[in-house]
Amino acid sequence: MIDRTVKAGAFGVSFEYLDQRKNKTAYLPMRVAVIAQGETSANSSYTTEPWLVTGYGETASKYGPRSPLAHMIRRLKPPSGGGVGGIEVTAYPLKDHASGTVATGTVTPSGTLTADAYLKLRIGGEESATFKVAKGAVVAATVVTAMLAACAQNPRIPGAVTGSTALSFSTSWKGASANFTAGVKIEVLGNTQGGVFTIVQPTGGTNNPDVAAAIAQIGPRWETLIINQMEVADGATLDKYVAWNEPRWDSLKHIFAAVISATTETVRATAIAITNARATDRTNLIVSFEGSPHMPFVCAAALVAAIARDANNHPASDFGLLPIVGIVPGATSVQYEHESRDILVKAGHSTTEVADNQLAVGDLVTCYHPSGEEPPAFSALCDLIKMMNFANLLNLEFNHRRWRGAVIVDDDQSTDEPRAKRKSDVLKACYKVSNAAARMAIVANPKFINENTTVEIDPANNKRVNIFIPPPLSANMNITDVRVGFSFYFGE
Repeated sequence: MIDRTVKAGAFGVSFEYLDQRKNKTAYLPMRVAVIAQGETSANSSYTTEPWLVTGYGETASKYGPRSPLAHMIRRLKPPSGGGVGGIEVTAYPLKDHASGTVATGTVTPSGTLTADAYLKLRIGGEESATFKVAKGAVVAATVVTAMLAACAQNPRIPGAVTGSTALSFSTSWKGASANFTAGVKIEVLGNTQGGVFTIVQPTGGTNNPDVAAAIAQIGPRWETLIINQMEVADGATLDKYVAWNEPRWDSLKHIFAAVISATTETVRATAIAITNARATDRTNLIVSFEGSPHMPFVCAAALVAAIARDANNHPASDFGLLPIVGIVPGATSVQYEHESRDILVKAGHSTTEVADNQLAVGDLVTCYHPSGEEPPAFSALCDLIKMMNFANLLNLEFNHRRWRGAVIVDDDQSTDEPRAKRKSDVLKACYKVSNAAARMAIVANPKFINENTTVEIDPANNKRVNIFIPPPLSANMNITDVRVGFSFYFGE
């Protein structure tokens, strides 16, 4: 546009984009953040700068293939494809705490075998190659040599294995998240034919790294799903996520996130004790993978790999029964039945389910469940994602030069000023947002929303417009209760 002060003859052409699509719905792109450690041996070779992940191979090269970070990225960006697909994943690397220690465990073979045994070691969910133990009295040095060779075939086993008459294992990172009590376990798989393998599970890991500096680096970037490496018993770390995320609910930011952690705990009372202590926490989700041999942070990454695409492409949908690929469930004997899962969910604890030995998403809820609040407003993850998308629609519409600083005039006032807006124009923009949200199915009853939306110039500040919009979030079919009224047939 030629400036109005120009007097000399001129000819100008200017271009501006006019979005004339009939459906202007814009989904909020999901973004995944992974906050995790590299291998201790690699700490000196990488920085803690955020890194946009390109794939598992480069992650393993930068941070070590045995690291928690590489294990998590392998679930999100697997070499074979799948995972979160094209959704952006950003790594926020952590280094070991200066006073951290590794966890260590041992496997000691003994006894007498009645037949040859063909076995595997599984450490942190990663299996070794098969090794043979010959019939007869165990020769410990021979068996340990075979175990070491079998472990060498899998570069992802999450630590170093050494030894002569007993296999010694030490984790590849330092911290309490490396302990058996955090979910890192050693197993011998197969029929031992009478042989004895005495396992001392990993212990001695201390001092998790501080996540505060890592999450501070997120800055104004809208990371929607964050995966936490640390064990769920590390309440100090969960508290730091809350302290960072709560201000992001503020009106001036509106870029809140959900932080996902996992546990393989099999005792229900122990599991809900953690979430019951966090009844006002709308940031953290703690997901049960009871009895799984995999490390909990790997389980959490696999869960996000299962739900991120759905949250991205179908933000109104809940996630029940989405398959969680690559995670071995715990034994049937430790799986929570429906009654226990119901107790967990009411206590703010998320669940998984097993059907035909396939692990699937159950109910995903934050820890939020204040006494007397029914339903808890900030509980269901799918509802948080609906709110994220509604905030994004409002941001796309109003956080724009066409509104910032615009002149507001009465509805019945005529004007030649192209940047003038009437209150009815503001209402129409609100209707557009609500109708777009209704087309996305993240809200219900757009007629009600539009009829109850209000706009006013602030009585104390004529440079401020106050808008109220009351969107009912859409419902989800999580519980289906069918009543069948049968009768008997007695002929025509």
